[in-house]
Amino acid sequence: MGAFIIRIGVNVDKGQRDTLKIAVGITMLVLQLAGAASATTHTICFSGCEFTSIQAAINDVNTLDGDTIEVHSGTYYENMNVNKHLALVGMNTGGGKPVVDASGSGSPMTLSADGITVDSFVTINTSNVWCNAGIRVVSSNNTLRDNNVLDGCNGIELSNSYNNTLNNNTVNSKNYSGIYLYNSNDNTLIGNNASNNKGDYAYGINLYNSDNNTLIGNNASNNTEGVYWNFGISLGYSNYNNLSGNIVNFNANGGISFWGFNSNNTLSNNIANFNNQTGIALGPGSNNNTLTNNTANYNNGSGLTIWNFSNYNVLTQNTANYNNGSGISMWNFSNYNLLDTNTVNSNNDSGLSLRENSSYNNITSNIVNSNIAGIRITSSYNNTIINNTANSNDRHGINLRSSHNNTLINNTADSNIIDGISLTASNNNTLTGNTANWNNEAGMTLNSSSSNIIYNNYFNNTNNSVFKGTTYSNYWNITTSFGVNIVGAHWIGGNFWAYPNGTGHSQICTDADWDGICDSVNVLDANNIDYLPLSMNFSALGVHNINQGTNYSVIQTTIDDANPGEKIHVDSGTYYETVNVNKTIILRGVDIGGGKPIVNASGNGNAIVLSADGITIDGFVPIKSISDLIFVRSNNSIYEV
Repeated sequence: MGAFIIRIGVNVDKGQRDTLKIAVGITMLVLQLAGAASATTHTICFSGCEFTSIQAAINDVNTLDGDTIEVHSGTYYENMNVNKHLALVGMNTGGGKPVVDASGSGSPMTLSADGITVDSFVTINTSNVWCNAGIRVVSSNNTLRDNNVLDGCNGIELSNSYNNTLNNNTVNSKNYSGIYLYNSNDNTLIGNNASNNKGDYAYGINLYNSDNNTLIGNNASNNTEGVYWNFGISLGYSNYNNLSGNIVNFNANGGISFWGFNSNNTLSNNIANFNNQTGIALGPGSNNNTLTNNTANYNNGSGLTIWNFSNYNVLTQNTANYNNGSGISMWNFSNYNLLDTNTVNSNNDSGLSLRENSSYNNITSNIVNSNIAGIRITSSYNNTIINNTANSNDRHGINLRSSHNNTLINNTADSNIIDGISLTASNNNTLTGNTANWNNEAGMTLNSSSSNIIYNNYFNNTNNSVFKGTTYSNYWNITTSFGVNIVGAHWIGGNFWAYPNGTGHSQICTDADWDGICDSVNVLDANNIDYLPLSMNFSALGVHNINQGTNYSVIQTTIDDANPGEKIHVDSGTYYETVNVNKTIILRGVDIGGGKPIVNASGNGNAIVLSADGITIDGFVPIKSISDLIFVRSNNSIYEV
């Protein structure tokens, strides 16, 4: 629509001017709507339509931006260049979707203008020379939906193209990618089928140097027959992409593959099963990616792999079962990654594997059962392994080999065929709070390993400790410290040693003061002695003289036996007594899970009386006193309740 200049030269007052402005505004709106409504629909068929050639319709001087071209069933032998903002709609008039046949020369379709819609076409016979595409997009803000692209070096190719939407297309290629994004950002791919692509580099969907794209619910499976690489979805040098709910199964190499520095991508709820290599692989140099709720089962390699200098990735709540390699593997200087709450069972290698200098990783709360080996750390350092379950594996529950300065806390390694926890040529590791029970050969095996700190663990096996190779010294306890140990007593020292028949050292040792520490040491061999083994015969008493290491059930008795300046801790619970603090001591209530300790006077005087100078008291709840809850008749005391 052309531009209009309206000049009005009449004398009017203010009210008339306002009325005139409204009238002119309405007139211009009507003219604009009339212009928008004037978009034309052109028809193409072989008889009785406006055009017989799609390109002729596009090129026609009367075909304007915003027009629609409807193409009837039939085969159109041409190489379309859509260089106007048009909607091309394939119409099934009895012979199926219209077919654009490039006759082996160039691409059937090229989109070179912005804002094009291509809906319900079939493209065939794309030239494989210079890697032509079935549909080639070199513009932006386009929509491609319900098309069938049956060949081409690439099926659909976006090159330096932005904000496009590809929806429900079926795409095959002769040699390279079903859907290929090159230097293309902010595109959305939903519900496309990029399967059965064949060739030396047959990818279902391939992103190269492309950022902020969204891939949802696509199927990129069965991409096969290549000499080199065949993946479902591949990312290279691509960042901030979101892949969710895609299916990538039965590919000749991997399901989803990151190669070449891909960062800050999010993968969730994807299924990558039955691939000939790894289900999902991150590397090399892929950092800060997040993988959540993905499934990678029955792959011929590993389920999920992080490799080659890939750092700060987060893998949570993924499932990697029944793979021929490891469930989840991390290797070659992949550091500072988090593996949390993943399920990794029944794999034909390790459930979780860290190797080749993979360090400073956090492995937390994973279920790693019934694999050849559970968790295996090889030549890797300073990793933290916490709250994992590694049971019923064919070899080890947790195995460290040539790995140093790692920390294992609160893991369960039960019922494994060889041993619960095994250290081979591994030094300066810390193991605490772990449980290793009912393992076939040993609870804990040390093979030529030294200076490991092993305390507050629970062992209940026919052989709790086995030493192989050169026997070095390790530390089997720490200095006694106040706190709840692994069997519920109030002092932490060494380990709990049990036998299934009830005759383990911790089960039968003498504990004369009922502090939860055996009175005798447990000699494992000449170089390995637990000097403070835990006892099962500990007192459940809740009042502790920290300085003397004695335990009581009555606060007043503890005070009476204490010396001035000593510290008394009182655990959660209700103490039915009246307390007279008649010495300069520190009296502290400790909440061990049941709240502050309560001193119940039962109406018999004051619950707590401070009768000596310089007392410190805090953390109590005094109740049912007949007068003051805490009665102070001393000086310089500090109290807080």
